[in-house]
Amino acid sequence: MHKQYCRGIFQNLQVTVVSASICVVLLMALPLAVTADDNPAPERVDPDGIENLIADEKGRVLVLNFWATWCAPCRAEIRDLVKIRQDYSQDSVSIIGISLDFNPQAVPPFMERKNMNYPVYISSQDVMDAYNITGIPYTLIYDAQGNLAEVHDSLVDYETLQEELDRLLAD
Repeated sequence: MHKQYCRGIFQNLQVTVVSASICVVLLMALPLAVTADDNPAPERVDPDGIENLIADEKGRVLVLNFWATWCAPCRAEIRDLVKIRQDYSQDSVSIIGISLDFNPQAVPPFMERKNMNYPVYISSQDVMDAYNITGIPYTLIYDAQGNLAEVHDSLVDYETLQEELDRLLAD
């Protein structure tokens, strides 16, 4: 009886060790699956790079949106930005997303799932300080001359974006 009891404990221990080993192997393989070369992370951008992006968009109204994959209000706002991109000509309105995600490899699959139809960059560490971002979503809208026209430090809905873009396009 004592031998059977010990054998049972030993077998349970073996099953536990094997199960734990399989979990460790799967967890180690997960980052490899996420970092596949067919979905490279967007280009990293620092504050100077963002200023260059803004300058490059002169002649168009620019919506510059700071967001992250884990942010629920950001996901809602992205849905509206995708619709804005569909509703306005790329010749008159430009949209650029700046992801504040810590894991840049999470961004490409998220962009694909959300059908993001505008360019996205990954922010460097100093972007939040440079733009005084204390929460996200954070959206800046620039007029066609490159001047900051609107600041939204929380979720901005489609109708508000539409009104602001129409006003800026009419100027």
